[in-house]
Amino acid sequence: MDPNIIMSATAHVALGDGILQPEYWDTLALAPGKVLEKVSKAVETPDLSIKSEKLAGVELRAQFEGRIGIASVIDQGQVKIAFPFVKDGRSMEVKVSEVVSGSGGREGWIVGETGGATFRFYDVLHSTGRSRYSAGETHEFVVNALALSLRRVQPLPVSTDPDDGDVLLRSLYGIRMYVPQKAGNRDCGSLQSPIDGPPKTLSYEEREFRCLPVSLYDEDAHRPTTDLLVASKIAAELGSSFDLGDELAGVVWLQGYSAANLVQ
Repeated sequence: MDPNIIMSATAHVALGDGILQPEYWDTLALAPGKVLEKVSKAVETPDLSIKSEKLAGVELRAQFEGRIGIASVIDQGQVKIAFPFVKDGRSMEVKVSEVVSGSGGREGWIVGETGGATFRFYDVLHSTGRSRYSAGETHEFVVNALALSLRRVQPLPVSTDPDDGDVLLRSLYGIRMYVPQKAGNRDCGSLQSPIDGPPKTLSYEEREFRCLPVSLYDEDAHRPTTDLLVASKIAAELGSSFDLGDELAGVVWLQGYSAANLVQ
């Protein structure tokens, strides 16, 4: 057996170390050993189990603690892909512009637009074969963001008035903007937004996560809003509590799914 493969304790499914490579695991702030343990439990005692409607021998299994969980994509008795899975949250209508499939159809991304914001997100249900979307169609998705890095942002003055050259005193405080990365991880991007609603607290593995409503864009007061989950490790680095209106910026990982496709 490959020395980089371990076996799930009771489900007899192989877990490869390669599943630990994606940077999205940083959003949960779990040690590698704990990630493998949670992946194994998701395989053995899943709360959600969906066999692929397109790929023979492929199955998605996930286990949750509240809204937060870990999902595994099993192919022919081996976990090929695993990732954090956030369920429930805020839904938004997205006009699909492109569907990107990877890893032989076991994972995928949706590129779309809503309310002036163009973004990509990881389709957590792509492996099930239920994500049958075409460019130009509009669908409702539950979209969540997980923080990879975060900082507080101070108001920034605009340099000069184009008419008379005077320095303007207004600022960019309150800007809402999401910019996808041009290269690298397809579903990571730079976000800046104030907290647009009351912060809440979630928990996973005895760790607290701050759940912060933030917006991807602001056009004529239309704001596509999503929940940003911030692990306690990242939150502690910011040094104080989160309050409504606090301006934040950082790199986030977007994921989502169609709620209609989540039914087993």
